[in-house]
Amino acid sequence: MSQTVERKRTHGGQGKGEAVGVRHGGGAASDQDGGGEAEHEHEPADAGQRAGAGEQHRGAGAEGGGEMKVIAVMNQKGGTGKTTSAINIAGELARRGRRVLLMDMDTQGNATSNLELTEVPEATLSDVIMGKGATVDQVICATSTPRLDVIRGGRVLAPALAHMQELRFGRDTVLRRLMGEIPGEYEFVFIDCSPSLESLFNINVLMAVEYVLIPIKVDKNSIEGYDEMLQTIREVWESGNPEIRALGIFMTAVESGSSMDRELIENLPRLLPELAFHTYIRKNIDVKKAPLALQPVCDFAPRCAASADYAALTDEILTRMEVMG
Repeated sequence: MSQTVERKRTHGGQGKGEAVGVRHGGGAASDQDGGGEAEHEHEPADAGQRAGAGEQHRGAGAEGGGEMKVIAVMNQKGGTGKTTSAINIAGELARRGRRVLLMDMDTQGNATSNLELTEVPEATLSDVIMGKGATVDQVICATSTPRLDVIRGGRVLAPALAHMQELRFGRDTVLRRLMGEIPGEYEFVFIDCSPSLESLFNINVLMAVEYVLIPIKVDKNSIEGYDEMLQTIREVWESGNPEIRALGIFMTAVESGSSMDRELIENLPRLLPELAFHTYIRKNIDVKKAPLALQPVCDFAPRCAASADYAALTDEILTRMEVMG
């Protein structure tokens, strides 16, 4: 089998300061009551003043010539919706005609197995990291979702991890050195991460990305854990990646009929005014069904509540990145 497989890519029609925190202009929260089908579009929440601009070393996005945005979806707690959110935000951007690459840096490989791969090269990211002659472009898989491609994770990453652990120098920056090889056609790169801040892969991700997106589940342990995540981002910013910033925190699997969930919905933006997104993701059965169909929820059930929520969150994310620069 040839090491590379030609991918069929469908192009869409569209065309630094502190590590933690951005300021809001106090935009109104979206109306997210109920958990049934969405009958209206969510308005994007406002984002306020610039939080500082940092010099960037990213590649250029294909459409519109802007900087390629590299975003980690990360939380040291498990079960917070990292993989689900990475797939569904990436899928929503692809639906809008944006070119998106999803990197699965989790050895569980759920981001890979939850999408339909239509073109799968023989080479993997491990081959690139271990210097076996493959390039990043040669390990990208096409999916059945137009404009959304994937770099596989899961067990294929095991050789790379073993190789990186044996490196005497530069083991924390292996991934950063590869980012320049990502084809310039992509406007967004989302990296799905494992639930561990000590993982060598996650350290590499933090050293390579510009933004960190933090999903939290509405429970005591998940909410209390966000501060450790923010402290880690600060330490990385101070010690090796001056471009990294917390893009924001959002809640997943929210039951809007629960008094506890409603209280947290109201209080989180007040507790974290510079970080909390107004949009939250409602608990919805279609979020669980979509991976079985190997699709983002916006393709599987475009009128469901979760699709509307991820669309509104995507609006907020785009607005905030524009403000942050």
